[in-house]
Amino acid sequence: MAVEEQFYLFWPLLLALGLRYMKRRGPLVVITLLAAAISAAAMAWMYEPGLDPSRVYYGTDTRVFALLIGAALAMVWPSRKLSASISRRARVSIDLAGGAGLVIMLLAIWKTNQYDEFLYRGGLVLLSVVSAFVVAALAHPASTLAKWMGCKPLKWLGVRSYGIYLWHYPVIVLTNPGPEHTDTYAIPRAILQVLACIVLAALSWKYIEEPIRHGALGRIWSRMAQRREGQKRSYKRIIAYACAVVLCATYFGVASLTSDATASQTPIPSKTVEAPKQNVVYTVELPKQVGPVHPNGTVGIKQSASPKAEEKGGKKESSSQAKAGGKSTPAKDSAPKKDVAVADDKTEKQEVQPDQTVTEEQDQKTADSNEKQEPKPMGSGKGVTALGDSVMLDIEPFLEKLLPGIVIDGKIGRQMSQAPAVLANLKAKGLLGDTVVIELGTNGSFSEKQLIKLLDSLDGVDHIILVNTRVPKPWESVVNTTLAQVAATYPHTVLLDWYTASTGKDTFFYDDGVHLRPEGAKFYAEFLAKAIQKAASEKKD
Repeated sequence: MAVEEQFYLFWPLLLALGLRYMKRRGPLVVITLLAAAISAAAMAWMYEPGLDPSRVYYGTDTRVFALLIGAALAMVWPSRKLSASISRRARVSIDLAGGAGLVIMLLAIWKTNQYDEFLYRGGLVLLSVVSAFVVAALAHPASTLAKWMGCKPLKWLGVRSYGIYLWHYPVIVLTNPGPEHTDTYAIPRAILQVLACIVLAALSWKYIEEPIRHGALGRIWSRMAQRREGQKRSYKRIIAYACAVVLCATYFGVASLTSDATASQTPIPSKTVEAPKQNVVYTVELPKQVGPVHPNGTVGIKQSASPKAEEKGGKKESSSQAKAGGKSTPAKDSAPKKDVAVADDKTEKQEVQPDQTVTEEQDQKTADSNEKQEPKPMGSGKGVTALGDSVMLDIEPFLEKLLPGIVIDGKIGRQMSQAPAVLANLKAKGLLGDTVVIELGTNGSFSEKQLIKLLDSLDGVDHIILVNTRVPKPWESVVNTTLAQVAATYPHTVLLDWYTASTGKDTFFYDDGVHLRPEGAKFYAEFLAKAIQKAASEKKD
């Protein structure tokens, strides 16, 4: 949409300049096609297999060739000047060209995907050219194909096709579930999305597009202009009242905030405020025969205990302070005079100790249970190298415990295009084992050619394990299909189907539907370790 709108903005100006300085259409058509060729070449040059193709797909400079091909067609094939009185041979030629173009378009839709390298290195150009042939055939009044394609159902859709184009994206975005949901209802949901786009496009065409096309905006503007003269005064009054209300509200709001701030910052004179009674510290000596009095309220009153009790208390205090590293305080003969703060502080200290003990016991129990749940080694990991992305980092701690000695190289955001350099580096350091695990595809697609080239670099490796992916992104099916096709034909290579093994286990994943929680990482590590052990046993046999 952005590319199209930019084209609508600049192309008329450029075309006007061209028509002014070039009286003949031939040179203008050549320049237009040359610009289209430059755009297509830029797409092929900027595209990098295995990386996100959004830049070359959405870039105006790399996609304008399709619009320029259509513009060139309009110059050489003006529909208003075409005549229905042509020879039969010419009519058949037009129908064959249009029919062949339509077949190629349908095959391209069926056989290609948005991550196919062919699309960005000539495929989209071919699709634009054959689309131009189809448009040329349908625009000709003598075309039989145009009559077939102009049947009522297709014509009804064609009239509303631009509305369908505008509505499809918000409908898909708003109705697709989050990544934590499975794709069980993908096909029914897609059918409902298509129906919703058609219904919304039909409604917008009837109540928005058609009225605007027949002058609805002009009529609305004229009515507003007629009412404007009689309503100027009322509008002015309404605006004046609204401004007065806003000013008053602003004034009182600022005044109240200022008064609150001033009140909070103004110091309170000590003469007019008396200290609350509960903050006064009392020291009271009670007779020996009186029983213990516990503190009540905020004022602490401590009883004078017997000399023996005092001596014991003094010894306890001394011992506790000595343990804490502080200075010991000798016991006094008379009853200690303690204030509220000291009494409360000791009470709090005495009450915190049991809680801390319970917490330590719970932490110890949790640690013991975690040690029991930790995976036990399943065998040796020597001679095994695992290469992956952030998912490999999730399972790394568990896999290292299951297969001690395994070499794991994982990195966030790693693509298949980066794998050859990583494997070459590991091989140079002597860390490339006889069994190699490749877990890539989470961050983007790759071509079959790229994968085969990577596997060819592993000449001499006994076993190669390819792990497919689960990622709620459009490239998921592309990656898994490519891995399955290569694993089925390449020697000493097996496919580990993580996608099927994780189906229905939504609790294994975080909200992104990709990265693993601890229980999921443990399951994945065990799943992979079993496959590695099986490969090791086959090697021994």
